[in-house]
Amino acid sequence: MFKKILLAVGHLEYPHRRAIARTAELARRSGASVELFHGLGDPTYLRTLAPGGGREVHVLLRDTAAAARGRLQRLAASPLFRGVEVGVHTEWDHPAYAAIVRRVQRIGADLVVTETHGHGRAARWLFGSVDWELVRACPCPLLIVRSRGGRRSANVLAAIDPLHAHDKPARLDREILHTAARLAKLLGSELHVTHTWLPLALMLPASPAIAEPVYVPPEAARSYQRAIARGFERLTKALHLGPKQLHLTRGDVLAEVPAVARRVRAATLVMGAVSRSGLRNLVIGHTAQRLMDRVPADVLVVKPPGFRTHVRRRRFTPVSAFPITPL
Repeated sequence: MFKKILLAVGHLEYPHRRAIARTAELARRSGASVELFHGLGDPTYLRTLAPGGGREVHVLLRDTAAAARGRLQRLAASPLFRGVEVGVHTEWDHPAYAAIVRRVQRIGADLVVTETHGHGRAARWLFGSVDWELVRACPCPLLIVRSRGGRRSANVLAAIDPLHAHDKPARLDREILHTAARLAKLLGSELHVTHTWLPLALMLPASPAIAEPVYVPPEAARSYQRAIARGFERLTKALHLGPKQLHLTRGDVLAEVPAVARRVRAATLVMGAVSRSGLRNLVIGHTAQRLMDRVPADVLVVKPPGFRTHVRRRRFTPVSAFPITPL
């Protein structure tokens, strides 16, 4: 399923065992190679550490990069990677998400693994928004590993949208299901599919002065429900799943999808990035962001076929910041 996996290591001093373990597991089962990558960021701060500039700055650049490679090499020697081909790479480039995307393009990675710490107000202030930017810009599937919690099973849950709400391309649901099915097969686990829908009355625009839902004729409501059921059945038919593996629920997606994930003991939720017309890149909506925080599983984000990242291939280099002759 995967040939080249890039593990984005953000904190060299505090490596994340779950992200390493998941990367190693997927690589071992796929026969894929792994690269541990760390972007060193913007080196302009080194001017304050080496006020003399010139040779002193380049010594700091070289030594900092060497120290980072050394830490990555120690991670690569972890027993978790036994039997897996592992390489390491670090370079000066920023911002962090763009450095990761450029490295993906350079080595042809077909999966990126990163870790999230949650996205509450405090988490955003402490850890920034690298994972959100990767959701929008990473050209290959992105596995966001939660920082806490163990897995009782390896089950896979795919979240789809049969009526293609929120401007989703029609092919994205098929890509989600295809990826989820391959992942479940790779892990020897069970595949589940879910979609949560709201009654038509709650989907229609109402006057701001009216607090109650808009009235919808019963036949229109039934027709809408039948359309959802037909779309869900049409998308999942080729998977030959049993009734217990299909979860078409009514209610709030922020409550229903996490509940389904807990019920089926899902280790991974596979979902799609949402395309917005008029933008070259993808964004993930506010509801989806909140869902990723609430679901008790890792999240694998899939892009629609033909997606192209907005990140330029040319990277930032310290030479642009320090136009002097290297050592």
